[in-house]
Amino acid sequence: MALPSLTIRLTRDSDIKGVAPVLPYYGQNYWDLKRQCLRKGCLFTDRFFKACPESIGYHELGPKSAATQGLVWKRPKEICQDPKFISEGMRQTDVRQGKLGDCWFLAAAASLTLYPQLLRRVVPQDQSFNSEDYVGIFHFQFWQFGKWVEVVVDDQLLLDETGKTLKYGRSTDENEFWMPLLEKAFAKLNGSYEAIIRGFARNAFVDLTGGIGETIWLPNCPPKNLCKRAQKALDRNSLMAASITGKRGKRPDGLYNHHAYSITKIHKMTVGVKEMEFVRLRNPHGKNEWTGDWRDDDETNWSKVDPKEKEKMQVKKEDGKPEDGEFWMSLDDFRKVFHLLHICHLDANAPREKDAPFRWHSNSFQGRWKSASGLNNPDAFWTNPQFYVSLSEESEILISLIQKSRKDLLWIDFDVYKATKEYLDNPDQRKRLLSSLKVEKKVTSWLKEKNKVEDRTESLKLTRGDYLIIPMNRASEEGDFLLRIFTEKKHLFRKLEIK
Repeated sequence: MALPSLTIRLTRDSDIKGVAPVLPYYGQNYWDLKRQCLRKGCLFTDRFFKACPESIGYHELGPKSAATQGLVWKRPKEICQDPKFISEGMRQTDVRQGKLGDCWFLAAAASLTLYPQLLRRVVPQDQSFNSEDYVGIFHFQFWQFGKWVEVVVDDQLLLDETGKTLKYGRSTDENEFWMPLLEKAFAKLNGSYEAIIRGFARNAFVDLTGGIGETIWLPNCPPKNLCKRAQKALDRNSLMAASITGKRGKRPDGLYNHHAYSITKIHKMTVGVKEMEFVRLRNPHGKNEWTGDWRDDDETNWSKVDPKEKEKMQVKKEDGKPEDGEFWMSLDDFRKVFHLLHICHLDANAPREKDAPFRWHSNSFQGRWKSASGLNNPDAFWTNPQFYVSLSEESEILISLIQKSRKDLLWIDFDVYKATKEYLDNPDQRKRLLSSLKVEKKVTSWLKEKNKVEDRTESLKLTRGDYLIIPMNRASEEGDFLLRIFTEKKHLFRKLEIK
């Protein structure tokens, strides 16, 4: 395909004031590659993520699997006459799941559309199929272990056997392609499409925002506390999703087990003489909604609500109209049905839709276990890396430990102790003094956890004072990690010397 020879001013993100530079994934610089294609008059073909079976998967979606036979790759201009990167803005209804089990990522992406400032960092807006400099290359940004990376992809997308329908993620508008291209970039970041089957929404939130992901086990969370925590999270611009455990598949109530639903609103209103709390959720399938009380067409319950209040809640289900995947549930039903609530807390540097009064105070440290030991070797436990945190007043604190290898996962966790002056002032006596410290949080996850996970996060309420955080893995294994803390109030943070 011959392209016009043009002299075009290409702006780098690092040229824009206030935008932090990002690292090119695989060393691929979007602007340099685009210039090369313009100069040669050709379309970009990604040699690191080729339009081939290996990019699809390795086992369930491997080259010889039945699920990948007959699939074809096409560029959007071969799929429709007038492709758009973004058509009339990016909305949560743009996100539709295809034949890939990556609802955890799509639910997070759908939630991100409610925060345009965050979304614009992940999905740069300077991209189009109609511009003079179109060469079939697109770029996206993801957070990885403390740094933002830029992932470039060509626009060859996977279609089903008919050669007409996208196989995986798509937009409601068949001419819009930011969603399937974002999904492709995320698949490349993880190695293949199959690599993003199954996961936790909190991890996708972290990759899309750089925040700290927290998971709450709902059966153990009292209703009043749940409503307070959820509303508090939304007020702080946190992102949320929920999921249900149990045997995979569709339930009698219209929902799916092991499927992530994004949470977009918490609402209180009076029904009769009773004040009730409600949760608005969305299925990334764009269909298959809750069929219980307060479903879109539940005339019995919605008739009890003032029409203006109903309109405010945007309940617009009409006979003959297709589902959009969004629905309301009472908080009581939500707590009974869902088991996991995933919250992503944004750090102080995250873009805001408005100048929110609350911002976390954050700190992080890149570390490595050289001779780390955990519960299996208590005599060597003190040799783990140790971190000091000082709080000048009572504060909520989020502690997140992420291991930096996703291939060879270790069992990881951390302990939190109240640090004494004697312990801090005597580095050579820490082995002896450690057992005398008061424990604020002790490892318990290994006793219940069947699978190794990438990260551990805890939310604690700590009083004024000095504290010690010790990250560990269960066995004496080497590995790299990232430790991060978010606090409501200001804090001091440093690594301690181990002698």
